[in-house]
Amino acid sequence: MMSNGPSYRLHPVSILFNCIKTAREGIFLIVFGFITFDRFYFILLLAIFSLLGILLSVLSWYRFTYRLEAGELRIEYGVLIRKKRYISINRIQSIDLTAGIIHRMFKLVKLQIETAGSGKSAEASLNAIKLSDGEKLRNALKGRKESHPDIEIEGQEELVNPLREITPKRLLLAGVTSGSVGIIMAFAAIAFSELEQFIPEHFYDRTFDWISELAIAFIIGLAIVVLLVFWLLGIAGTMIKYGKFAITKVGDELFITRGLLEKKQITIPLKRIQAVGIAESVIRQPFGFVTVFVEVAGGH
Repeated sequence: MMSNGPSYRLHPVSILFNCIKTAREGIFLIVFGFITFDRFYFILLLAIFSLLGILLSVLSWYRFTYRLEAGELRIEYGVLIRKKRYISINRIQSIDLTAGIIHRMFKLVKLQIETAGSGKSAEASLNAIKLSDGEKLRNALKGRKESHPDIEIEGQEELVNPLREITPKRLLLAGVTSGSVGIIMAFAAIAFSELEQFIPEHFYDRTFDWISELAIAFIIGLAIVVLLVFWLLGIAGTMIKYGKFAITKVGDELFITRGLLEKKQITIPLKRIQAVGIAESVIRQPFGFVTVFVEVAGGH
């Protein structure tokens, strides 16, 4: 599959990912149009822009190709303006595989490549390729001739000699003490600030009148319930994000796998690790637990 020369396209499911990305980026315009325009014109405009979005997604998929040639990964893309990106194999620092729910339905993965100097963003991303093709491409870019006994993205064998795996009990404790309530509340506040302009003023008046009529005890109880809901959401988010966490050392690289809904496989070359740190939050101190993190050159 990964011989030099021929060009390859992403899996057609990539069209769906492009459509989802377009819809997510235009969600506020959709809400604005729903509130501003007459229903008939809103549906008409929504249908037109949806068709244009689907057409653009199909063309983007068709025009996106990649190939290995002369020691480089060569990617060409662009509908109206043709762009080319050549990534030398010698510059590649890490190659990560990710499999979300839709990926796993079709036995696909998303392959991301980081190079020296690429920073926190990936140098290149192939958002939908077959799992077998992703492994072959990764091995070819790293100069390997055989498949690597590392992660199970879907239906593969377990990790060989894992250095550490997190137990469900420890994962639950991590979620309870994660302190992610504040983060969720911050995101909720940001989302509310974005939607605030679309909320009628009389809604605030009615809400204020309703709250002012309530008893103090009920208001306090309601606040506690809201905080409890945010806390449970934080626990669930931590468990979903870090479920089945395992870290394995294979050769001169660390392989980290995590995620229940979206399975991620992260590669960290040992030579890129610049420092190892330990963080001990106030919440976790009574339990004697800490968070271990590494500083990686180029950011990861």
